[in-house]
Amino acid sequence: MDADKLRQMVRVFSFHSQPSSGIGSTPCTVDDINKVIENATKVFNAIIDELDENK
Repeated sequence: MDADKLRQMVRVFSFHSQPSSGIGSTPCTVDDINKVIENATKVFNAIIDELDENK
């Protein structure tokens, strides 16, 4: 398993999943939630791809 590739995916996830507002007390939007779901899916698929490559 390529740990560096997975770490990079986590960094990308973290960067692209930030809320649209930088104010901590502002509620998240539906767009914010959808962005997290989309980015989490990318990370999980990358993990699955790595597992498949190492069979």
